[in-house]
Amino acid sequence: MRALAATIALVTLGWALPVAAQRAPAATSPRPGWRPRSVTIGTLTAAQHARAVARLEQIERILLQVPELANPQGFEIEPVFYGGARRLGQGQVERKDYVVEYLLTLMFFLPGEHEGGGCIQIRVNPDSDLFGGWRDETGREFGEEPRRGDPLPLATRVITQESSSYVDLAPGRAAPWRQATREEFYNAVIFEYEGKGGSKLAANRAAFGKTPYQEWLEGVDERKTQREGTLKALAAALPPAQVAEMRQTLENTEREVTERLKESDPVDQERYREAVTQAGAHTAAIRAELEAMSVEERRMPALVEGDLLQGGRTATGMRVVDRESPFARRIMTPDYDYWRARRSPEEARAIRVFMADWAALYQLLDDPR
Repeated sequence: MRALAATIALVTLGWALPVAAQRAPAATSPRPGWRPRSVTIGTLTAAQHARAVARLEQIERILLQVPELANPQGFEIEPVFYGGARRLGQGQVERKDYVVEYLLTLMFFLPGEHEGGGCIQIRVNPDSDLFGGWRDETGREFGEEPRRGDPLPLATRVITQESSSYVDLAPGRAAPWRQATREEFYNAVIFEYEGKGGSKLAANRAAFGKTPYQEWLEGVDERKTQREGTLKALAAALPPAQVAEMRQTLENTEREVTERLKESDPVDQERYREAVTQAGAHTAAIRAELEAMSVEERRMPALVEGDLLQGGRTATGMRVVDRESPFARRIMTPDYDYWRARRSPEEARAIRVFMADWAALYQLLDDPR
């Protein structure tokens, strides 16, 4: 599969020219082992849609250069053309001047089966792959980059994971992202915890302002009104004895819950006081780590490890390190303007070759067991 990814990467990047400058493709004839194509690409004009489909058809022809795909043995392939969502800008705001994402997925099926898996996918203008989900006060995203693999010719980046791998391609090995600085990373984590003007921190503290027992006592009158309303409604349909029995049950439940919450209230009060204290102490520790850095340290690229047992700065939940290692992850942030369309929203600014679902592929093996 790695060799296949390399082949696709090389041929695809060599092909990445304006579609309008190339000859229109001939109609595709049915192929043995291939199911009818599904096409769902929205938001584009008719001309833009035609160019996007033409680009995906070119990618499909590149894939057909692989003999095992051109003539599948023991499995069937359904090509799916999908997409049309416009890339989002800073703050997750849709930008009409940005390109759209669309893709080709090859769905693999056992012969005659209705359920299959998307094992190979080529994404044009792919979405973000960052982990973590931090945002600073301007709406800029930050996250951990997935684990990088060995480089391939012409590839901007190779990512390897347990069940999948993919190759990113861009003109001149440009990238729609950049590595964040330590200061940017710390500020994003602080903002994620505290919110604008400390709104999240205030909300967390307010959530621990009253114990369950205190809130229960405040609702005594409201529950009594609801209880009497329920009993009045039941009196119109049930004998008085049954209504009296129901009243006794509801009042007993009220007393039992009150006693149970009152008994646990001292423990709850202590737990809530600790939670309120910790709510501010955590971000205070992160801010203290940032303030302790020199100007040069703040400007260093953000690189983290998840192992807290090895020491180092840990208030963010990760260990900040100075150099690359097999366990280190880069903190990245998007280059939003990279996705600004130069000519048309379907133009290809980047391509991702994605290989997934190894389990589905394994099931296609002739295993006598």
